Amino acid sequence: MAFCQKLNRWRIKPYCVIFDMLTTFPKVIAKVWPDALWQFDHYHVMQWLWYYLKNGLVQFRKSLKGKKWELHREEIWEMKWSLLRQMDRWGKKEHLLIPEMMDIYSGTVVEKILLFKEQLWDIFDASGSKKEAYVKRDALAKENWWQDSWHLSKYMEFLLSPKFEHMVTYLGHPEVPRCGQSETLINVWRQLESVRRGFKTHQGRLDHLKLFQITRYLKEQIL
Repeated sequence: MAFCQKLNRWRIKPYCVIFDMLTTFPKVIAKVWPDALWQFDHYHVMQWLWYYLKNGLVQFRKSLKGKKWELHREEIWEMKWSLLRQMDRWGKKEHLLIPEMMDIYSGTVVEKILLFKEQLWDIFDASGSKKEAYVKRDALAKENWWQDSWHLSKYMEFLLSPKFEHMVTYLGHPEVPRCGQSETLINVWRQLESVRRGFKTHQGRLDHLKLFQITRYLKEQIL
């Protein structure tokens, strides 16, 4: 609260504030900048998704008891990140193996997680407006193939909450990014902190971070 109030005293009036899923942020923003739009950082929205989907896979894997399921347990563990990855980001290996897995695990939570994940990406990535996102969300909520999964039901509950309004602010306001860049920079910095990456000095890390920013945000065009 104090930091936002200080910014406000400096006459900084944000058009939109992007924040994670902590419940305190909306309350603070509403008090300090009542006219500002809110956008829940898409990174954190997807982080919730991955939490429930990954745990759903882990629970199903644990349910496969006995030696006859040993190879299946290994397969699910090895392919868990591929199953959770967006389909259009699959490589050749995923396109070969995952359809075969769907035949094996047809009707199980493995298949349901794959389908549910693609539906969610369709909501957030392929919707052209907030209205379209709501229509897709509500259509998914009415389907019953996912409802016997506790993990998928919990995420659907999250999507049906009032928070959804602020998950898709960017669809109603094209000038609003759906996520901030802080998480990306933090992750890159953490990688650079490791000596095994080859950056043994503080200046070396800074130089590489600058190169990353040029590549990521300026599309390698230095003005």
